[in-house]
Amino acid sequence: MLLNKNSLDKNIGIVSQVILDHLVTNNFQNQAALAKELGISSRTINNHITKLKELGLLTVTRRGGGKTAIYKTA
Repeated sequence: MLLNKNSLDKNIGIVSQVILDHLVTNNFQNQAALAKELGISSRTINNHITKLKELGLLTVTRRGGGKTAIYKTA
């Protein structure tokens, strides 16, 4: 699991840490697939991604055209 110093310092919680790890190690995985893999809802994934972006721990590049987004740690 990717538990970088920034995420631990900000105390983001284990679910956000797991999501961050999956997004970074599986860069092109879509949110629906991630939700299914983790056994949580797509809305929960989206809420955690929003939180991670607000904390400055994740950047999201939308590609459009039905392609998945690109996720990178900030």
